Amino acid sequence: MALDLINDWEKLKLTEDEDRVIGDDDTGDTVVDVKISLILFYNVADKQRVLEGCPWSFDNQLLLLKEVSEKMNGDSLCLSKQCGGLGFRDVFAWNIACLGKYVWAIASKQDNVWIKLIQSVYVKGENWWSYIPKGGVSWYWKRICKIKEDLKRHYTEAEMSSWPKYSIQDVYDTIKGDKQKVPWDKMVWNRLSVPKHRFISWLTVQSKLQTTVKLAQIGISTSDRCLICHNGTEDHVHLFFQCQYSEKCFWDLKRWLGITTTRSTLHDLIRWLKRTKQSKFVKQVYYAGLAALIYSVWQARNNSYWNAYIPSVEAAGKQIRAIVKLRIDTVIPQKISRRDMTWFSSL
Repeated sequence: MALDLINDWEKLKLTEDEDRVIGDDDTGDTVVDVKISLILFYNVADKQRVLEGCPWSFDNQLLLLKEVSEKMNGDSLCLSKQCGGLGFRDVFAWNIACLGKYVWAIASKQDNVWIKLIQSVYVKGENWWSYIPKGGVSWYWKRICKIKEDLKRHYTEAEMSSWPKYSIQDVYDTIKGDKQKVPWDKMVWNRLSVPKHRFISWLTVQSKLQTTVKLAQIGISTSDRCLICHNGTEDHVHLFFQCQYSEKCFWDLKRWLGITTTRSTLHDLIRWLKRTKQSKFVKQVYYAGLAALIYSVWQARNNSYWNAYIPSVEAAGKQIRAIVKLRIDTVIPQKISRRDMTWFSSL
């Protein structure tokens, strides 16, 4: 089948419509008098394969090749969870930090055979910090010299040579730089929450869910209305918790956990929960309930589209309570006060 597709692309040629250009002037602007279609690509590789085949026309229509998918920034994923990322390690920065130990060993003139070999074969009495490798040296030595230039952006020779011990983690943190911490990390990455609830909550607090507003902006959806209540535009503010359905679910959760705040937006609620004068365990239960509610609302939204079914508020609340209690019973901390244990047992 792949060969058939390739042959079909090769048959495509420019049509006379594509040569009919209107408004060609000295500014270089051209307008093609044909219909325009939009093609969505799953990834960059698929897009590149199409571009290399030059399929500019199909069925007497001009194809507009446009990348419209919203992507996560790789740097943000490698941030710590306290700074809004997923806690992944940046392997490029980590590799620099690991190899930097050799740079430090030469700068601090460690007493070992390898340093003596490097000094006699390569450095030969030159200043290490300003040293430039000559041609014909080995690839690994060029790599170490390249790492030294990377580390010079963050440290001076005096700073590095004064270290009594080299710490890969400290150097890695310096390379990544100081990042601003987010106020919602404890709520999202709460240990008492179900793992899939954590991930959906992480997307939600950053407005990364593919709501109908976003899908309409890129031409995938023909409407931006809420799929649950159909009364407003479906963005994150509406879903959490201005939608009539999610608002009722939210009130049901507050009654169950005894939350007394009048805050109605997600970020305001997270700030209130963070500042409330409750024990750590009670706050964790609040966070677990909120994460379960976010997941339940998003699940109801998807069920509305794919299955034409929305669970009742009572059914959704009952499911949230069962899931939260089962999860906490499984991973409940060993050291909690009798008062907190009595409160949780009464839920």
